[in-house]
Amino acid sequence: MIIVEANSIRIYKQNKRWKYKMEKQFFNDVTISTVTYRVKNLNKMKRYYNEVIGLEILKDEETEGIVELGFKGQDAPQLILDGKADYKLITGPKNGLFHTAWLLPSRAALGDVLYRMLLNQTQLSGASDHSYSEALYLQDPEDNGIEIYADRIADQWTHGPNGGVTGVTEPMDAEGVLASRSSDEPQAFFAEGTIIGHLHLSSAKVEDFFGFLTDEMVLEEQMGFTNNVHFTSYSDYHHHIAVNAWGAESMVPYAEDQTGLAAYTLTYHNQELYNNIVAKLKANGRVVAEEANHVTAKDANGVIVYVDFK
Repeated sequence: MIIVEANSIRIYKQNKRWKYKMEKQFFNDVTISTVTYRVKNLNKMKRYYNEVIGLEILKDEETEGIVELGFKGQDAPQLILDGKADYKLITGPKNGLFHTAWLLPSRAALGDVLYRMLLNQTQLSGASDHSYSEALYLQDPEDNGIEIYADRIADQWTHGPNGGVTGVTEPMDAEGVLASRSSDEPQAFFAEGTIIGHLHLSSAKVEDFFGFLTDEMVLEEQMGFTNNVHFTSYSDYHHHIAVNAWGAESMVPYAEDQTGLAAYTLTYHNQELYNNIVAKLKANGRVVAEEANHVTAKDANGVIVYVDFK
């Protein structure tokens, strides 16, 4: 029996021969380039994302209040930590981020992460099989959610009557994931090719936010549930952006003087799609600044979203 510090982990046996692969066609139209968090304890958060999660430090200007993490050789940092002000620490349900999800290139890479976290006795909050993927869940020291996952090939995904991808939440086959690891030597960083696969946001006004995603950001619904959550995507992916209203009755309103999600960058690679989104954002009064191939807007929570074309 594998024992992990997580409420939802147990050994889950499966008979199906699953295949795993990060399929790049799901990111031909959009890349989630960067997320920015406002943080209370910059040093602690820097060390956590570097030493525990496995992102490389690209720029360390702690004295100036900024740290950038990601992978050397990439165009942009995946995570920016902003500690420039004395932000109010907010934990629990809040309008903004539910979790940022890092997509690994293979199940072996997920096994490497789980192996390292077991050896280091890292606190996990969950480990699940969603049918289309397997995923680990954590909360960082300031209660921002983290998902680390590996996709199964799209040919093995299931679809509902409307054609959208459907999923489940079952316990992860932890033994199988560990057995898939690439090495018995702990890997300090995420595998090469790891990207931000999706964002899961939260909003007390979830239906308004869902309308923002589908009507203005031109995402298509994949899964929608009665418990106040919607999964949306481009290119028939299971989801690029999800939004839920779990704990809505106690959600802290979004404010720029508190910790949590400050901004996220969506980089589009389809000019027609980019132009369409920008036009819709302008029509709804969300754009606050614009330059060539770069728009600064605010989402339905008031969080900054940078919309780029490249």
